[in-house]
Parts: sequence; C-alpha cells; structure tokens
Amino acid sequence: MMYYYTYDAHNGKITAFYNDEIHQHIPSAAVAISDSEWQELVTHHAQWIFDVERQQLIQIDSTHESFIEPIRDWQALVNRLRGSVIFGKVYESAKVDSYLNTAFTFLITTLFSSSPDFNDFVFAIHDVVQTMAARFTSEDLQFVNQALFDCGFPDVQF
Repeated sequence: MMYYYTYDAHNGKITAFYNDEIHQHIPSAAVAISDSEWQELVTHHAQWIFDVERQQLIQIDSTHESFIEPIRDWQALVNRLRGSVIFGKVYESAKVDSYLNTAFTFLITTLFSSSPDFNDFVFAIHDVVQTMAARFTSEDLQFVNQALFDCGFPDVQF
C-alpha cells in the first residue's frame, strides 16, 4: 500500500491525501510518502507545507503565514451546500461506501464546528470530492467551486 499527498502550488498547503488501495484516481502530481510520513502528516497536516522552491516538505511554526486569509463565511457555505444536489449525492453515496461515510462525517463535523478549522476543512472537502470524482458531473464541480468562491474560499477550487 502506498500513500500520497497533493499540495497547493501557491501556498504549499497540503490539499489531499490518497491511498492506492482506496483511490482509483491519484493525480500525477501527487507525492509518494511512507506510512510513518502519512501518519505524521494526517495528524499534524496544518504544521507542514510543501516548499515549492526547495521541493520538500517543511515544518512551519504557528506564526507562519504565506498569504493573507480571505474573509470566510462558514455559515453561508453551509447554507449553500446543505440543500444542494451535491449534498444529496454525497449523502446517498456515503450510505453504502464506508470510506466516503468517514470522509463525509469529518467534513460535516468540521463545517458545523463552532470554530471551523480551515486546514481540516480543506483536507475533508478534497477527500470527499476525490472519492466522489467519478459520480460528479462538471456542473456539480462548477457549483461547488462557485459556492466556495462566493463564500470566501477562493483558494479552494476543483
């Protein structure tokens, strides 16, 4: 079994994790990592970024900020996604796919947290979208991208 991660080319933040036994489609830009590296990154993914210049992961301190965060409207995003066709597709698929159920549960828990963590959200939504890739239409992804953009998440797109 091999693990992989992808990162945002602009800010180096880890955007998704993959396992070749679970994910049928792993992006060609994904970076292979060992089991122990995967465990560290999954547990502490907000503490690591990929330094594009040096082509390596680096651990960052809590004061590091590579860009100015946009104003995010978490509640507007929840409201926009909750009643959507996308939500229904994921919800129905999660009933029969245990991996997707876990990923979707983490996404919902993150979104409905009283203080949502952006890095947890990015990890969760990428995991759900990647797992659902074969079931999403281009219109579905356009809807998700527009909702993310409109609600202050322009740096999270599919």
